[in-house]
Amino acid sequence: MASKKGITKRRWDTLGLKAIRPIIDNIEETTLARLRRHYDNDELDFSLQASHNLEFGDYSTTALLKNSKRHQIDMDELDSVLTEILKENEHITEVSTAPNKFINIRLSDQALLQIAQSLNSQENQIAQLGHIKSILIESPSVNPNKALHVGHLLNVLVAGSLNRILRATGIRTERDEIINDLGVPVCMTIWAIRNLTNGETLESSGLKPDQFVGKYYVLGKNAFKEDQEVEKAVRQIMVDLESCDEQTVKDWKSMIEMSIAGQIQTYNSYGEDGTWHRWYESDIYKDGKDIVIEQLEKGTVRKDETGALLSDINEEYGVRDAVLLRPDGTTLYHTQDIKLAKNKLEKYNVDMMMYVVDEEQIDHFQSLFSILDAFGIKELGTMYHFAYAKVLGGDGKSIKSRDGVDLTADQLLVEIQDRIRASSKEKGQDIDEASITKIALTALKYLYLSRDPFKAFRFDTLDLDEAVSFKGKSGTYCLYSYTRAKSLIAKFTEEFDGSISDSSALLDIERLLLLQNAKYNEVVTNAADTFTPSEIASYVYDLSKLFNRYYEEVKFSELEKAKLKTSLTIVSMVSETIKKSLELLGVEVVERM
Repeated sequence: MASKKGITKRRWDTLGLKAIRPIIDNIEETTLARLRRHYDNDELDFSLQASHNLEFGDYSTTALLKNSKRHQIDMDELDSVLTEILKENEHITEVSTAPNKFINIRLSDQALLQIAQSLNSQENQIAQLGHIKSILIESPSVNPNKALHVGHLLNVLVAGSLNRILRATGIRTERDEIINDLGVPVCMTIWAIRNLTNGETLESSGLKPDQFVGKYYVLGKNAFKEDQEVEKAVRQIMVDLESCDEQTVKDWKSMIEMSIAGQIQTYNSYGEDGTWHRWYESDIYKDGKDIVIEQLEKGTVRKDETGALLSDINEEYGVRDAVLLRPDGTTLYHTQDIKLAKNKLEKYNVDMMMYVVDEEQIDHFQSLFSILDAFGIKELGTMYHFAYAKVLGGDGKSIKSRDGVDLTADQLLVEIQDRIRASSKEKGQDIDEASITKIALTALKYLYLSRDPFKAFRFDTLDLDEAVSFKGKSGTYCLYSYTRAKSLIAKFTEEFDGSISDSSALLDIERLLLLQNAKYNEVVTNAADTFTPSEIASYVYDLSKLFNRYYEEVKFSELEKAKLKTSLTIVSMVSETIKKSLELLGVEVVERM
């Protein structure tokens, strides 16, 4: 039976990150040390998790169940020992054992406030790194003959968010993409620009550079399908490009540069820095032969009856053997990707390589990763294909811009801006254009990143009006919560000084708010550890919802002075957590709405 070594899971397991939790980690460490000393057993375990039901406590532990069973300790005795140790901790006010044998603790008001202050400080360290300390993210690698459509946008936004989340934990990240600047589609576009513009130039067209290229790609593609003479001319352009004909190379470079320039404009308009490194197929398409021939001698490559060279790893890895060199010695995508992987590692020296590419390429990357492992270039488990699901059109099929009819990322942003502009006008609100753009980007980024990226969705089922609504689960709701907090602080400028009065007991709603706020490091760590930006989106919505409940329930103007100072400081700290969370999604906050 063939091994399944190369058949990797779609969802990532862990990078080995461990969240740093102010005060909670200290409680764990001191309790565990005393517990082990008491029983003279260094194998005893103790950990705390945030409670699902706050009626019982703020945090809970299963240490009673685990240790009594694993180490044959009397449960009642262990309960008594653990309870006594926990009660003596200065940060804990209540300890109770539930019927299910979970031990629950309630933190002091001061502990909750100290946690919030720690999270709000510039010295806050989110996580301890595991075995992966550096990651190269390849994205979005859009073909250079089109403008980005709403499907490409998912790739761009997910990769951007992952980059920010990983960096927040201390992981070094690098960004790159591969531009497939050769092939028939590119030559179709060159032919169309040469023959169908009728004097139209980029400047006279009024189009963005990538839109100009995309327009003539569609025209060239249609002509190619309908006219054999056009097909013949396009294939001649391919020959001329291969032979480095001066005019053809000039036209080709001009087209590629226009396309990339336009795509970068789109990245920038979405607040994503498009200055990452770009590899070009034209620079590497002949490379990789030496690597394959070397592996032939080592037994991981075989020659078939036609003279082609194939990987010979099926039995060990469970993936189909791939042709790496044709009988005539020319390379294929696998060969180029092998060489590209080596180039990436030489340039960046990273622990892990991530490829953000849609699910259609699952087989390709399982094969590529197996080959790279077999060739000794990169180990399995240090490469990951983030195989996000396709964004579907109204017909339920993959959105493709090849026919020139799909909504582009540029058009989508304009549409959302128009909706916000119209809504604010209808309500008599005066919002400047810069803020309209920020609100629009907040709506779109949250709309994309709050979803499970591994589940396909039809774009026409998205409620764009809901996305720009200040009610419900939306980015604009979270942004509104942030500006609401800022306006509250501005209202009490004289009273707010960032101080906390120890004598002012927390309100129940304040405890709930601070407990949610305290999860920030854990949520960010888990989002990074499992490559799940949607965890941040869910967290910031829940925090915003609690804050708005707090805002509605508390009459700040009626609070006595010391209590008001503490409450305003809580508002300030929570607003900063909302801001930091939104920034991880790529949102630039506005201070007023």
